[in-house]
Amino acid sequence: MATEFQRRKIGLASSRLDLDGDGRITREEFRTHWYEFWAGDDASAPGRLLSGPGTFL
Repeated sequence: MATEFQRRKIGLASSRLDLDGDGRITREEFRTHWYEFWAGDDASAPGRLLSGPGTFL
């Protein structure tokens, strides 16, 4: 069972990854974030959340 802290962190990440605010992460949103994670150079891009805070590849 998730703690309140974990639920808040998940909610925050979900809200940043859900670009159009419809309550779900679409394939296109996922594709955008996948690119941000692997090939993007913007450290503040939502896709960088996939690596966790303070990590660098």
